[in-house]
Amino acid sequence: MGKIIDDQQGSIKLLLDEKHEKILGAHIMGTNTAILIQEVVVAMNTENPVDLLRRTIHIHPALSEVVSKAINTI
Repeated sequence: MGKIIDDQQGSIKLLLDEKHEKILGAHIMGTNTAILIQEVVVAMNTENPVDLLRRTIHIHPALSEVVSKAINTI
């Protein structure tokens, strides 16, 4: 989606605990970051946030796919 709207300057960084089970925080820069951080905040308030984000199906094309890619690289 970033390519479609010609925005290729964004980035995401997820901060996890040592066991990679809990999300401690996130840094997101780029277009529509408020929408993207909301997905992370909602996940942080669940029992298994990392697992939840890994199992979430993200629509394509969408900017929220960056959250999925970030969590699946861990």
